[in-house]
Amino acid sequence: QCLVEIAACGSVVRDAAAAEARIKANSRAAEFDALVHDKAERVALYAQTLMKEVETIAHSCGVAQPRLLQRKHCRQVVEDGSSKPLDELYVNVTNSR
Repeated sequence: QCLVEIAACGSVVRDAAAAEARIKANSRAAEFDALVHDKAERVALYAQTLMKEVETIAHSCGVAQPRLLQRKHCRQVVEDGSSKPLDELYVNVTNSR
């Protein structure tokens, strides 16, 4: 094998195979960093979109902010096909605040 002195990531490597392995590992690390960065952007976009949609639902229910939504604003379809407000279906639920 050819002995080569290569500086990789601040350390000197004397074996060409080891140098190549280290370069591949650094390449994978860079790909992983890019992937994590992309994922962070996707999660942030998902959170922003979710908040916008919940705000739309809140405004369509007649409240100014999503935190003002209550069980009476949400309806659930029951066995007979009709819908009932959640405050009628779950009467004994107390507010945890």
